[in-house]
Amino acid sequence: MGHLTRLGPAVRRAAHLLGEVSAHDQRLRTNGGWRGFVEDESIRTAVGKLLSASGRSA
Repeated sequence: MGHLTRLGPAVRRAAHLLGEVSAHDQRLRTNGGWRGFVEDESIRTAVGKLLSASGRSA
């Protein structure tokens, strides 16, 4: 996600696909335990930055 954010206007297509991530009711993670919470927050933060960079809102 972080790398996509640095691409600037080229992220519009990815932003369209990720636009509903913040409304997803389950944790976004690959790890269990406390790392799952940290990873979920990291993913959601990166998606928010991606959407902001593309001119969309989370």
